[in-house]
Amino acid sequence: MGVLEYNEIFDNAMAGVWIKTDSNPHLRYNKIHDGLDGGICIFNGGRGLLEYNDIFRNTQAGVLISSQSHPKLKRNRIYDGLAAGIEITNNATATLEANHVFNNKFAGICLATGVQPDMKGLYKIT
Repeated sequence: MGVLEYNEIFDNAMAGVWIKTDSNPHLRYNKIHDGLDGGICIFNGGRGLLEYNDIFRNTQAGVLISSQSHPKLKRNRIYDGLAAGIEITNNATATLEANHVFNNKFAGICLATGVQPDMKGLYKIT
């Protein structure tokens, strides 16, 4: 498991971070913002633990989870995005625990038909 921590990732043409093809990184204490796409895109069986990150002002979803992926998001702040805060689609799921998702242009959490994330603990979605 790779670790990505205490970074500022911003102003990217594509996603700030891509997690894909069965990768399982640990992202913590990062600032991921002002991207022209999503903040973090997880797809094709990607997993990982994302905790204590600030993800904000991205053009697409703050966190997009797709294609049979299953990450765990814990105690992140996802806000001020131009789309959904968290979007889960295409046979993916996630464990969402104690995240603060607020002030995004679309839904705080956008779920495709049949998607059932595991939501635990205290979380605030506005």
